Amino acid sequence: MFNRVATIYIASSDIIMKIAEKKEKEVMILEELFYPINLGHDTFSSSAVTFEKIKNLNQAINNFKKIAEEYQVEKIKVFATAALREALNKDYIIYQIKNNNNLNIEIFSNVEEHQLIYQGIRNTNKNLKGDNLFAYIGTGSLGIAVTNQNYIVKSQSITLGSLKINEILKGLQHKTDEFHIVIDGYLSGYIYNLDLFIKKLNINNFYASGKEIELIAKLAGITRKSNNFNISRASFYRLYNNVKSKTPKQLLEKYDLGEAAAETLLPSMTIYKNLMNLTQSSQIIGSTVTIETEVIRNMLFDNRHRELKKQSFKNIIASSRSVAKKYNYNQEHAETIEKIALDIFDALKERFQLSEKERVLLQAAVILHDIGKYMNLKKHYEHSYYLIRNSDIADLNSYDKNIIAHISLNHSQSSTTNLKIKDNTLKNHSDRVLIAKLTAILKIADSLDKSHKEPFSELEINLEENELELIINTEKDIFLEKWAFSNKSRIFKEIFGIDVSLNKKNTLL
Repeated sequence: MFNRVATIYIASSDIIMKIAEKKEKEVMILEELFYPINLGHDTFSSSAVTFEKIKNLNQAINNFKKIAEEYQVEKIKVFATAALREALNKDYIIYQIKNNNNLNIEIFSNVEEHQLIYQGIRNTNKNLKGDNLFAYIGTGSLGIAVTNQNYIVKSQSITLGSLKINEILKGLQHKTDEFHIVIDGYLSGYIYNLDLFIKKLNINNFYASGKEIELIAKLAGITRKSNNFNISRASFYRLYNNVKSKTPKQLLEKYDLGEAAAETLLPSMTIYKNLMNLTQSSQIIGSTVTIETEVIRNMLFDNRHRELKKQSFKNIIASSRSVAKKYNYNQEHAETIEKIALDIFDALKERFQLSEKERVLLQAAVILHDIGKYMNLKKHYEHSYYLIRNSDIADLNSYDKNIIAHISLNHSQSSTTNLKIKDNTLKNHSDRVLIAKLTAILKIADSLDKSHKEPFSELEINLEENELELIINTEKDIFLEKWAFSNKSRIFKEIFGIDVSLNKKNTLL
């Protein structure tokens, strides 16, 4: 782990460099520098960054790198979010920065960007109780998550942010004195879907993060308390009513704002207003958490990274259960085969070098593999694939979600030769093997509860050199399970290279 690091964050309005070092259990910021560049304007209005701004970007990063080296940092991490993520010429920008500065850029996905913010909010607000709403408004994206106690059970990412709204709608602003109504109307479809997303939840705490929340608190006359700003509904609406009918130029003059802040203040406040109205919260708890600070913490504190990884795995499972409940899954059956599948995985993990991440992917796939029955019993695995691919599951990136979807798609296949891969991004050898391994375990587990009646009370697993032996203790008739096991064990032998047998206590089946 490092003791002194630097981050260079390519944001929509600025390039931000922070140099920090570890101070006992805290982060000490040694230097913080900004270079205004407004890449988001180019990306959100014309889908590409201009040559002139790419040139300025390269020069700014080069200057920041020299300063970081003067501080003798051990690691420089360069990352970007929506401003580059959505730029059509991002590959050329990445190439030029690598070629000119010998630095790699990591472009965070929506999910990764929002995950960093959620982990920061959660770790600065310990002992969360009940249902809570987390919201992060970036310049080009909106992320919301619902937590129950300390677990994220629902999350959703939308490619909609304060600057993007401004760029999309600014042509209408000079045509009306009630531009806030235009923004409300534009947001209405999104808000309707978010209302369905958090329907029936009793959310009493609304945590908000984003570039503008500190500005909103300042303009509302709210003073900071530790890591948060508590902005009451009344204070928020007083400010909103003062802001809603003013142009960016008028806001700039009235509140002495910068041009970028003046353009995004009303869109961001309109989003916050709509989200707050979906909750019963009496206030917005504004968080000062930033992406760059969370990246720094993860670079400096290895144990924190491990703890957050464990928390992330728990979020994935909690969120998977929430998605499964939405589609009326057979919870009893899913929990039965979940235990069987994880017991088999644990028996195999050392011999076959299976990771904790793979265990979580298997567990999520077990929970979700039958949700397609909600749409149609016929070829339900095809529907499960579709629903998983199109569901928001907390802390899962698109690659991992794709793996889970393909495990569910293939759980009814009889052989590795019939393995279905629908996405071209998963056609390399390692992806196919991972899908096959986890599918094989799911199929074996699923066969042992084919009747959906929990046919045995105890399962013993023995891994020998050339065989995995499953021994069950039951007095029930398990004819259906024997038949299903016989049909579904072939893929296991093909992928792991060992036999698998099913025995009854003291009796060969």
